[in-house]
Order: sequence, then C-alpha cells, then structure tokens
Amino acid sequence: MDKKKIIYLIMAIIWVGFIFGNSLLNGATSGSLSGGITEKIYNLLVNMHINIRIETLHTIIRKLAHFSEYFLLGIIIFLNVYQYLKEPKYYISFSIVICLLISIIDETIQTFVDGRSGSIIDVGIDSLGFLLSILILALIIININKKKEQTIS
Repeated sequence: MDKKKIIYLIMAIIWVGFIFGNSLLNGATSGSLSGGITEKIYNLLVNMHINIRIETLHTIIRKLAHFSEYFLLGIIIFLNVYQYLKEPKYYISFSIVICLLISIIDETIQTFVDGRSGSIIDVGIDSLGFLLSILILALIIININKKKEQTIS
C-alpha cells in the first residue's frame, strides 16, 4: 500500500472516530458544547441587531454541525475510494453507500446514549453534506479526466 492510501485511510479512521465520539457524548455534554457556541454567536447577532430566538439558533448550529461533519466525511471517503476505483459510477456510488452507512450507524449509536436519540432527519442532513462534497469532487475528477483525454487526442 502506498503512502497516499495509508494517509487517506488514517484520515478516514480519525474522522469517523471523531463523529462516533461525538455521538457517544451524553445529552447534557453534547448540549453544553453546542450551547456554548450558540451563546457566542447569539451575542454577536444581538450586537449586530439581528433578532433570532436562541433556541432556533441552537437548532441551526446543531444541524450545520451535522452537515459540516458529513461534508468533510464525503471528501475523505471519496479520496479513499477513488484510490481503488477509477470508474465514476463506482467511486461515486461506493462513496455514497459508505457515508450513508456511517450516518446510520452514527444515529443508531445515539439511541443507546443517555439523553440522546437517533434521528432520520439528521441522516438526511448528513446525506446532504456528503452528497454535496462527493458531487463536487466527482465533477472535478470527471472534468480533469475529460481535459486529459482531449489533450491526448
């Protein structure tokens, strides 16, 4: 296995560990982490005369965290899969399936943690994150490959 494949694999293990680690935090700990961020952003918005309910902001921040975690996961998984599968229909579909399985496992873990629950809505938000990053990378790769083919011809 070459160095690039090892680095991508380690990145994937670390990131999935980070995601699952967050899911293992009990409800109070998870809420206080996102609550602290919410307070800082809420105070900033109030100073800018932007009116939003703190509960609404807290929900938005938690959902953006899901989207962002899985956007990055999509990139990392795509880079891993692309090392082995060069056909678009395979690297795209395998990347999507792997990310979706991780999201489902992530939400399932939360059903066993005190003060947490799994949510199909969160799986949907996770899916939007990884689908967007996979789509962007796939389009970049396909475009690069088309340019290479045109240069060769």
